[in-house]
Amino acid sequence: MGLKIIEKIFYISSFLYLVIAVLGLTFKELTVDLWVFSASGDIDNPGVIPVLLLIISTLGFLIVFSSRLSEMMSNFRNILSSNYSLLRMANDEVRDKTGKSHPVSNVSILGLLNPTANLGVWMTSKGVWSAPIVLAISPITYIWLSIVSFIKVFIINGGFYKFLLPLIFVISPLSLYLYRY
Repeated sequence: MGLKIIEKIFYISSFLYLVIAVLGLTFKELTVDLWVFSASGDIDNPGVIPVLLLIISTLGFLIVFSSRLSEMMSNFRNILSSNYSLLRMANDEVRDKTGKSHPVSNVSILGLLNPTANLGVWMTSKGVWSAPIVLAISPITYIWLSIVSFIKVFIINGGFYKFLLPLIFVISPLSLYLYRY
């Protein structure tokens, strides 16, 4: 159940009171236009600037990170599941179990401590269906595949510009202020 308009007004006015009274800010002009809030005025307590920058940078970091996390993880999973070494291991496992060479194009890894991949049921060389084929991956191989996939996401496929660069721009006001003082 959503907030009623009177509750929203109460919470917004309480927040503005806290900003003005506790932090020592006095506003000469407040503007709200198309989701952009701007305020201009004097700061009676200059020691509050690092706190405000920390709050703004942290909120911006959380917003940018949470909005980009699902895209980043889906890219990581896609690259990990189509890794050449993993596909070769899966093709070898299917060929060993069925006696036929079936092309495996995608491997979905399940679990972190004991990584396995369920390859499904395949037709054998005798014309019957095999039992479900499960590929057991050693944790060291899984860590190596994860590192390679991470490098592919962030360096080769431009993930740095999509994911990490916006986070750097969000954190930069705080770091520049702290560097100056």
